Amino acid sequence: MKKLAFVLPVALSVTLGWSGSISPVFAETVAPAQAAQKQGTIEHMKVVRVDGVTIAVYDTWFNPKNGSQRNDYLYFYEDTRDIKKDTRFSNEESSLFQRTANNYKDKRWTSVEAVELNGKQVEVLKANNNAKGNPAYHMAYIDKSTGMPIKVEDYNSNNEVMAVYLYFFDYVHEIGDRFIEEK
Repeated sequence: MKKLAFVLPVALSVTLGWSGSISPVFAETVAPAQAAQKQGTIEHMKVVRVDGVTIAVYDTWFNPKNGSQRNDYLYFYEDTRDIKKDTRFSNEESSLFQRTANNYKDKRWTSVEAVELNGKQVEVLKANNNAKGNPAYHMAYIDKSTGMPIKVEDYNSNNEVMAVYLYFFDYVHEIGDRFIEEK
């Protein structure tokens, strides 16, 4: 747990400015559920995952005009100092933001309480794994105004935090027509 508490601030300071792409992009920070979907606007989700051994950054871009989706993965392994990157492309039929919000409306999630987190009203949800092992359960902190996750924590069977996922959402204006398409 001490290792995770040290690594998390380092991971955030390193990754918040990283766009996950070689192509330059301009970000417009907007609450996804409150902004009107504009023609040519890309939905962007960044997830930073930290555990005691790995820092991972997942960047996902979705183009609602044509359904193209790009996923960039960056893994930093603390013990070996290795960095691995991967990019994958797919086509999706619905909004990235809507698919993400819908993940927490599933019947496996139950409401625990409503709290304030970083000045936002959030609903805390809990999901238990049916399989024995780790993680034993998950806690999700969902922004009540947007329905989007802010943070998800994985816990082991001893009620210790195993991994923390931090979520960031915005709209990105593409530069060029082929930003998300496979090259």
